[in-house]
Amino acid sequence: MFKSLGVKSKGASAAMKDIEIVNDDAGVPTVRLHGEAKARAAEKGISKVLVSLSHSETVAIAFAQASS
Repeated sequence: MFKSLGVKSKGASAAMKDIEIVNDDAGVPTVRLHGEAKARAAEKGISKVLVSLSHSETVAIAFAQASS
């Protein structure tokens, strides 16, 4: 998420608590930004962040794409 927003994690621009992943009504993971993460996204013209999540028993991966 931090890279898709163009910010460093905690300290520089956004704390992890400012980025929330929730399921929409269809069960699709959706990003909700709060606080500094939301402010930085607005400054950069980012209005939407898409996220894809996958996992196995031992590995988890996520991909985020930020767009205007």
